[in-house]
Amino acid sequence: MGVVGPDGFEIAALSTRPVEIPQLSALTSTLVAIAQAFMLQAGLQPSRHMILESPDGSVLLMSIPVGAATYSLFVISGVDTPLGRILPRARACAAEIGEAFTQASE
Repeated sequence: MGVVGPDGFEIAALSTRPVEIPQLSALTSTLVAIAQAFMLQAGLQPSRHMILESPDGSVLLMSIPVGAATYSLFVISGVDTPLGRILPRARACAAEIGEAFTQASE
């Protein structure tokens, strides 16, 4: 799990598997920005999240709007963790992070 700034750099991260957090942070920021641009071109409101699935796990990417900036959250899960358990918790986490960043920027 990681929180990423608008510049693509990690703010905080925690992982139980060997992953390259700086690379994942940059990719998260880029993919969230691409999803936002896609939704705009499609005439839709900005996306809240994106799910990438593979045979051995899933990745949830979530945008966290804070004023004019967009922070991001990524969550990596194994195949044994249902997305139905991750999504509501990640939404709650993203909301709390967004509130904290909003208060800190005031």
